[in-house]
Amino acid sequence: MVESTDPIGTIIGAGKSIIQALHERYDRERLDDTEHLSAVKAAIAGIKLYLFELEPGSIQAIGIEEVLKSHARNLYIQAWQLYEEKPEDEDPIIAADNATYYFDYIYEHGEHPD
Repeated sequence: MVESTDPIGTIIGAGKSIIQALHERYDRERLDDTEHLSAVKAAIAGIKLYLFELEPGSIQAIGIEEVLKSHARNLYIQAWQLYEEKPEDEDPIIAADNATYYFDYIYEHGEHPD
């Protein structure tokens, strides 16, 4: 069991656990990226809203949003490198850049890039 007396740390930990559970469902059920990332975005927005309600005007809500989004992005990149069809000799840095582009685009627009 993880214990924290820091409320922000607790919120971040809970958020990462929620994102991990969503990612495991995405992986297990082979969900479409847009379906998965819209759920992730909604979870992060809910966590951010909760923090704003606890501390109105809190700049920490923006920081938490970025931490959780970064966590979700890292999980997406890992999955991309495992499952995305690509040349065997593709540079891992290029693959990570491609995954980052797709994640950011879908996260912001709710659809695959053209």
